[in-house]
Amino acid sequence: MLPENLSPQDAVDLTDDLEGLKLLDVRNPNEWEVARLPGAVLATPELMREIRDEWDPDTPILLYCHHGIRSMIFGLRLLMAGFTRVYNLKGGIEKWSLLVDPSVPRYRMDSGLAVLVRND
Repeated sequence: MLPENLSPQDAVDLTDDLEGLKLLDVRNPNEWEVARLPGAVLATPELMREIRDEWDPDTPILLYCHHGIRSMIFGLRLLMAGFTRVYNLKGGIEKWSLLVDPSVPRYRMDSGLAVLVRND
C-alpha cells in the first residue's frame, strides 16, 4: 500500500474539503525557513513522536517535501504504523509553487542548504 499521490490542484481541493486534515512538511529546517505552505507544520522529531503516540490512525495527513520523494517515504512509514488516510503532494512544494501559488518561493539545494531561485 502506498500513500495516495495528489496533484497540487487535487491537494488544494482536499485541503478545502477535508475537515481535520493535517499538512505536514517533512523537509529539513533550512528548507522550512526558505519556503513553506500556509498551514503546514514541520515534522520535527518531537512531532513525529506525538503522531506515533497520540494521533488517531484515521487522521487525514497530507505530506510534502521539495519534490515528493521524501514525503512518499514518510507516508509509507505512516501507513506501516497503521495510519489509513495518508496523502502525498506529487511534485512537492516545487510543483505547488509552479502550478498553484507562485508566491511560495522556489529553491534548489546546494551543499545541503536551500538556496532561493527566481520564479521565472
